[in-house]
Amino acid sequence: MLITLEREKIDLMKKDLNQDDDDLNWFKSIMPYMKKLPSLNKLLFRTQVQEMLINEISKLNTPSNTVSSMMGYFTSSDSIQ
Repeated sequence: MLITLEREKIDLMKKDLNQDDDDLNWFKSIMPYMKKLPSLNKLLFRTQVQEMLINEISKLNTPSNTVSSMMGYFTSSDSIQ
């Protein structure tokens, strides 16, 4: 009985945390629309969102922290050893 009560309290606390998260709530709000998309369209949408996020993060970083350096891509001046 006590264990059940404690579990219920923990579940309520988790729900409260999720309700206060604006980002999570936004993702939940678009979920019904995403569920209507075919698989390929979902992949394209996710890719576009990730690219936009990378662009926004790169704007916050210093010039030396470009998107390519964040992602570990080689540039033409890099040599492969």
